Amino acid sequence: MSLTYTLNMDNHHFLNQQILKGMFDLAVLTLVDNKPMYGYELTNELRRSEIFSIADGSIYPILKRLTTKKWVYSYQESYDGRIRKYYAATPLGSEISKNGVQELEDIFSFFKSIRGDVHER
Repeated sequence: MSLTYTLNMDNHHFLNQQILKGMFDLAVLTLVDNKPMYGYELTNELRRSEIFSIADGSIYPILKRLTTKKWVYSYQESYDGRIRKYYAATPLGSEISKNGVQELEDIFSFFKSIRGDVHER
């Protein structure tokens, strides 16, 4: 008995969604490590990437999770007569961001190397 796996658009979409679920935290953490940002700004920045699709308001559970882990902190500033809540990486969050990005680069490098080996055969 042999098993066959067919990659169709549904499977491809599922794979991307599973991978991206784990990357949202790192993407948000890396953005706020680069500069403090408020929620709407983060959402727009993620949408600009064409990789991350995020609904309005969905950023806040991510920010809460990162804040609970002490990777991110928040502060408020007045802007045009309104109060904005900004998020920034803590020193621990900054370290985790840098390590996480390095781990991803290592993973992608590995896949590129084995993919190259497959194409050479």
